[in-house]
Amino acid sequence: MFENATKEDLVAVLKEMGETVDSDLRIMELKQKLMLTEKEDRAKEEARHIAEKEARLKAVKETKILEARCKAEEEAGHKAGKESKAVEERRNAQEEMKMNERITLEEETRLEKEIWLVQEQMQHVQEEHKMRTIAEKHKCLQEEKRKTMEE
Repeated sequence: MFENATKEDLVAVLKEMGETVDSDLRIMELKQKLMLTEKEDRAKEEARHIAEKEARLKAVKETKILEARCKAEEEAGHKAGKESKAVEERRNAQEEMKMNERITLEEETRLEKEIWLVQEQMQHVQEEHKMRTIAEKHKCLQEEKRKTMEE
């Protein structure tokens, strides 16, 4: 590759590459240094390329982890929302049951009162009927007595 290059050309290339060049070096040593420098540069470039690739892979992995975490948090939020909604629905159902029980109890109490009042009225009517019957029998007996006395 550098067969026809002069010593000055090799020194200039090495200096452009940022290498320090000893003026005592011969052309073969300069060529060898240039090849080593290029080899080192290729190795550095390859290492940089590998590091970039690893960094990209790491970034992709971290992104996937973040996405999974966000998804898990979102699902947990949905689950918590569903659970709180279910708790609220259960609470509302319990309140409605209590309200219905109270209404039923009030209605039963009202009906029991009404039954008691009707029974009281029936007893009163029966007593009145009994008294009238007794009074009528008494009246009939008196009339019969009077008739028998008149005869």
